[in-house]
Amino acid sequence: AAPAAEGEAPRGPLAPPFEPGSGEVAAPEAPGILEPCKRLVFRPAPLPETSPRLLQLRPGKTVAVVRLGAEGILTQEAGRFPSKTWQSRVIQIINAASGDPTENFDLKTPAGAAAAARYLADTPELAGLILTLDGDSDLVLADIPGLLTGVFQALQTLLSSPVKEFCVLLTQGLEPAGPARVLAEGVAGMFLAAAQEYPEFLFRSVSLDPDTDPKAALSQALDVNQSLMQIIYQGDQAFTQKAVAAGAPFGADPALSLNPDDVVVISGGARGVTPYLVRALAPYGPRVALLGRTKLDPEVDYESLIRSGGDEAALRRFLKKGQPDIGGPALEAGMARLRGGLEVTRTLKDLALLGLETRYFSCDVAQADSVQQTLDEVAADWGRIDAVIHGAGVIHDSFIAFMTPEDFSRVVAVKLAGAANLLQAARAHGLRCLVGLSSAASIQGNPGQANYCAANRAMSALIAAQGPPVGLLLAKAFMLPPIEGVGMADDPEIKELLKLKGLEKAYVHAEEFAQLFVRELFLGNPTDVWVMPMRLLPQVKTTLLDMSEPEAGPGSLSLAGANAAPGDLPMLETIQRLDLKAGELEAERIFVNTTDLWLEDHVPFKFLKHPPVSGVMAVETFFEAARVLHPHLRILGARQVAYRDLLDCPLDQPRLARIHCRTISSNSGELVCQVTISSPLISPSGRELDRWSTNFAGQVILGGAPPVLTALPGFPVEPEELETRPMSPEEVADYYENRTSMKGRYRVMESLEGTAPGCIRGAMVYREIRDFPGEGPNHYQYSPYLLEAFLHLANFYVVMRDEDEERRMIPASVGELLFSRRCREGERLILEARLLNENPESNTWTARALDAAGAVVMQVTGLQLRWFVE
Repeated sequence: AAPAAEGEAPRGPLAPPFEPGSGEVAAPEAPGILEPCKRLVFRPAPLPETSPRLLQLRPGKTVAVVRLGAEGILTQEAGRFPSKTWQSRVIQIINAASGDPTENFDLKTPAGAAAAARYLADTPELAGLILTLDGDSDLVLADIPGLLTGVFQALQTLLSSPVKEFCVLLTQGLEPAGPARVLAEGVAGMFLAAAQEYPEFLFRSVSLDPDTDPKAALSQALDVNQSLMQIIYQGDQAFTQKAVAAGAPFGADPALSLNPDDVVVISGGARGVTPYLVRALAPYGPRVALLGRTKLDPEVDYESLIRSGGDEAALRRFLKKGQPDIGGPALEAGMARLRGGLEVTRTLKDLALLGLETRYFSCDVAQADSVQQTLDEVAADWGRIDAVIHGAGVIHDSFIAFMTPEDFSRVVAVKLAGAANLLQAARAHGLRCLVGLSSAASIQGNPGQANYCAANRAMSALIAAQGPPVGLLLAKAFMLPPIEGVGMADDPEIKELLKLKGLEKAYVHAEEFAQLFVRELFLGNPTDVWVMPMRLLPQVKTTLLDMSEPEAGPGSLSLAGANAAPGDLPMLETIQRLDLKAGELEAERIFVNTTDLWLEDHVPFKFLKHPPVSGVMAVETFFEAARVLHPHLRILGARQVAYRDLLDCPLDQPRLARIHCRTISSNSGELVCQVTISSPLISPSGRELDRWSTNFAGQVILGGAPPVLTALPGFPVEPEELETRPMSPEEVADYYENRTSMKGRYRVMESLEGTAPGCIRGAMVYREIRDFPGEGPNHYQYSPYLLEAFLHLANFYVVMRDEDEERRMIPASVGELLFSRRCREGERLILEARLLNENPESNTWTARALDAAGAVVMQVTGLQLRWFVE
């Protein structure tokens, strides 16, 4: 059972920030492994071979050929085949508004569809239907919901026949983006659901290209030993659609740009899963228009109701106050309206706390006029509509034998006509992205949901028609699994049913789906329009499904629907746990000089016995961990970074470190993660102990757009301020050689222009030597050696002010680090810093780096260094 988007209320505010411990801590427990979600996409696959056995009908049974489109060779062949193969009686039904009343029925109208159904019901020994679509003919999109309902009524009549045997949809020459394709996919969805209710009945959806022989295709389509429902012909080669696991590339360029003040319209109300999607989009800072069927009563003070508790008793008191005699159905209807309004109001209040500009509009997406008026109002107020997310849906479940045409058409109207109405109304206002929340039921079928399966699959086809290669929009149709926390799939009875089917582990939490949603939207290949995020799926005989993930190569990482190539995340070695619901990551890294080539160069002081993990590499580790949780966002910087304990690394001795990352807040324009790096203590003899220490802790800032680096007070440091002599490149090199044990890559400063009390200015040429085995450049999230240069700048200030000072300084913390871009190899940068605070224990600095054009590349505030002696 798939979730309806307008469902239960969203969760409350984000959890409070994670506060890491300091100093020595207990050894962490072995992290549990959460079965990750897979990203399934759809690929053509050869139709599996069988020992063919053609369906047999006794002579004299009736087969009805239903022509849905224009007259053509396909319909003629479909009529000849049963007559010649089985000596069947063949009748014809033509979808036409006029003509012979014994054959022509306007199937898109309720009256025409009902008349055709009566005609079929009066046909003796009705054994099969062959539906034909020969080219796109003159079908228009507005006809498709009605035609789907008409086909449903014909199928319903066939399935009531005591001699029923088969139903085949036969198409040829359909345009990839035409209305006929939408109709064909809707019928395929209907068939998939029907096959779950009638497992012994033969359903087929057969697509022919212009070179395919219809007679040969029908013979193969009516093979009773073939269980797959969908057959796609390319010439005489038969294929089917197969769902396969394929992760999105971690390092992909974003497929979508979404900037502050861009406008996103979301149908489905301020209820169900849609508020989770808004929160996931919050770091991009868009303006959001929520559309829903719930009408907010202007006479109701919803805020006051919330303050009074908003419980059932409060709602009843409110209604009784205005209507003392209200009771029975009227009372229940009034309570239901108040509940809906309260849900919307609570959601808007929650989203306002994120700093998002969010508005709610009462709108019936099934009504084109209502949608047009609403979206015109949105565009008039905000100037544009950049993206539409269609999450609205209704359910009217019933087995096919008992489903009414009205129940079928209502579901199709909201899902399919709603998508078409939103597309039509938004296109003129700059629409760049169209997304639909579909259902896995439209891929595998679900008993009792012929309407829901048909509607979702037809909508998914409509969305596919807008994306590449046939359309210009970024288009995505998400085939949703059962969603935990919202919607009908969260109903206790549905949960129990899924448990009986062994599918209790198939649930994906709404929070988890929201993260998979934004990953796909920004990282997924635009040509993968149909995407199914799944943890577990049952195997059904009508659909090909392969949940096995391709074997990852050495150094690759599988990241819940995304794949990182070797070198993408050099500071993360293995992922122990990736929990998108909780927003948590546990990873491990073994530091050793054979793979960490930079390690031997990092010996800040001659008296250190072993090189420690550098603070700049710890920050890179922070950034990579946060990107694993949120690969669709860019790193903006870090805050509250604390260097707590040296993580020393004896050469040739592997040193285990554990990385923990957790999302702690998300607001308009930014998302923040807390990260810690911990390691086991080492005894004097070099043995790892059971006690652990937190070596590094800090917060990572992520967002959708580069940060605007505001001017720092006290800057620039003007050359005329400087009073001490400069240090030439030769003197700087001599200092590194004689006063430190830093080597190669960690000798980052080129020259110093001089100092004055509380300020210093110098230059570096940015270099990155290969830091890990292999070829090619380092894949860092920022420019680590620029941060290293800031640390050195503070030490050079001490030396230049007092050449006899023997003590050195090591980093203790960073208040905030922001950068606008990564540095280019060989780029010359000017570095300048001002001393904010000086005491016997430490110095605190503000620093920035400028490129040749004078633009700030990186800046740090609250850079604290403490004195360090042997």
